[in-house]
Amino acid sequence: MNKEKVKENVCTIDKCSRPTHKKSKFCVFHASAKEKTEKEFKEALKEYVDKIKEEDKDYDFTGFIFVGDTNFR
Repeated sequence: MNKEKVKENVCTIDKCSRPTHKKSKFCVFHASAKEKTEKEFKEALKEYVDKIKEEDKDYDFTGFIFVGDTNFR
């Protein structure tokens, strides 16, 4: 029986293939509020939103843990 090898440095949330954030087992979006700063989160969120806009896709914030005041204007 082959055991499926867990990918290191990849978020453990199903269907999320983003790299882990610092020492967390989750990416910056799925990491707890204690594991990231507001600045780190907002920078990553801006990159994500810009990429989705560019690709003309739908946003999917499922499981995201928002920190700070987030303005989507």
